[in-house]
Amino acid sequence: ASLKVTGTIHVNGWPVESHQMQRLGGFVSASDRCEPFLTVRESLDFYGNLTLDKQATRSQLQSQVNNVMKVAGLFQSHRKLVSTLDREEEVRLHVACVLLTNPPLLFVDRPTSGMEPYQALNIMNLLLGLGKLGHTVILNEPAPIPCVFTVLDKVCLIG
Repeated sequence: ASLKVTGTIHVNGWPVESHQMQRLGGFVSASDRCEPFLTVRESLDFYGNLTLDKQATRSQLQSQVNNVMKVAGLFQSHRKLVSTLDREEEVRLHVACVLLTNPPLLFVDRPTSGMEPYQALNIMNLLLGLGKLGHTVILNEPAPIPCVFTVLDKVCLIG
């Protein structure tokens, strides 16, 4: 038997089509995996070719890749193989992949899971910086490290 999913999407009370929602929001999954034998830059190039407008030129793609590497703090890691990244760098790469399409709304799943407190704080500062750049960041953090709360603007606890 096949599964049929139905429903409607509303943003601020207005109905939105699913293709519009894809432009509005980006999802950073805790379980995303990039190809381990590519470098950070190659991963972003690959993802950019999949997600950016097909009319984008090679120089536009490179400009966008450079921009998201800067925003995500990945310039120092751009030549590293994905398989050699630590957890913090992995999350930065996943965030950068989603940022390529510049969505105004980011849903981030368990960004600090499995991190040391200093790494978690670095990731939370990255997400805070995205907020200051105009992105709305909504995160799911089921077991947050206490330092995570020091940088959040608003907290909604759901039991």
